[in-house]
Amino acid sequence: MRLGNGEVTGAEPGALQMIKDEIIAFFAANPFLMVSEEWLATLLCRPLLLVREAVLELTAEGRLEKDRQVLVSAVGGGMAHPDVPERPPLKGST
Repeated sequence: MRLGNGEVTGAEPGALQMIKDEIIAFFAANPFLMVSEEWLATLLCRPLLLVREAVLELTAEGRLEKDRQVLVSAVGGGMAHPDVPERPPLKGST
């Protein structure tokens, strides 16, 4: 629902489920990607508060994983991680 000033106050009926479905579809298409809730909201063009609520529910359902750095990924995915060292440059590519 939105207040008169346009501020989001909670999920409209069915909106949260729709966003949850979009998040699952996003990670089905990108199973090894890890993104912040903020970036996920931007990619999906959805309000951050609703994305956070959907991520919370999906995490509780065991369908998403969230790490200590507030990154989300599909369960079993998440190969890209900020602690993974970068690859050395290829030979001859300086």
